[in-house]
Amino acid sequence: MVVQMYRITPDNPKYLTYENQFKQGWTHKGKSAKITRIYLAKNDDIDRAYRGKRFNNYRGNKRYKIYFHGTQRACNIGRWGNSLRYCKKPECGLCGILWHSFDTKLCRSARMFGAGIYTTPSSSSACTVPG
Repeated sequence: MVVQMYRITPDNPKYLTYENQFKQGWTHKGKSAKITRIYLAKNDDIDRAYRGKRFNNYRGNKRYKIYFHGTQRACNIGRWGNSLRYCKKPECGLCGILWHSFDTKLCRSARMFGAGIYTTPSSSSACTVPG
């Protein structure tokens, strides 16, 4: 099962919550970013997905923490409304993550701690765009 994403608009209270967490997590002076869209997965979809079940089992009854992950986008996914058709371009990190449901076998190994999906509470650390 592929987890579907849905767009939340600025008038949704969740939007403001995530926007504030993004801004508060920005720790690098001299770098800047602007939120243009926020997408979420529905909890029910995550709970039904194989990796979602494994994750929920792993975390027990602990609450979710909001962490950030930066990646490159090589297509127009999410640019227009809720149109979330994944591309199959090998250079599109975003679609690769969504299409393969965070499969760590596809991670590059040339990272500080080896192959894996890295997240951080610092939104500016997750930013993949220089300066």
